[in-house]
Amino acid sequence: MGRMAGAAALTLLGGMLSGCVTLVAEVAQKAWEARSTLDQVRDVAIHTGILNRMMEKDPTLPLEIRTDVWEGRVLLTGKVTDLVLAAEVEHLARQGEGVRAVYNRIQVAGEGGAQGSLAGDVWIEAQAKVLLLGEDGVTSVNYRWQAFGSQVYIIGRAGSAKERDAVLRILRRIQGVRGVHDFIEVRPPGAPVPSAAR
Repeated sequence: MGRMAGAAALTLLGGMLSGCVTLVAEVAQKAWEARSTLDQVRDVAIHTGILNRMMEKDPTLPLEIRTDVWEGRVLLTGKVTDLVLAAEVEHLARQGEGVRAVYNRIQVAGEGGAQGSLAGDVWIEAQAKVLLLGEDGVTSVNYRWQAFGSQVYIIGRAGSAKERDAVLRILRRIQGVRGVHDFIEVRPPGAPVPSAAR
């Protein structure tokens, strides 16, 4: 019994340490972002509000729709059963305070947009992370991306047009990528966030 209790304690400790490592990594990542701490807090509030409104409408929606927020701009990806629901989700996203823009790239089942597989999309996302992290002149923490149906959707902020071009070039070269849809704002470090244009 002592060995089982010890093993259980080690498993619990391992899980706790893993969670701590993840938290430390997230904090370190946020420290390198071009977003100010205030913008990060606002984006979290926007994201949380969207998730809560989707949950109220249908508890399964947050599982079907991916929401990425960068400096008040919202990117919606995923797949739903009909066009009306996709429009309703966009409406829910626009209700948040501080939302500057909403990019609705939600696919509708049966429209033939999504191809590929979940495993392929996960592989594309992993490759994007590795390649962007290793690219000189690219600050990968300033981007959020999703692969869906072998299409890559990316939002974030580039410090220059050269950086944006490098990011898009990398994504397009990943094996299996059928298209890249970018919502990258080019703005040098320290430049103010534009006002909301909804």
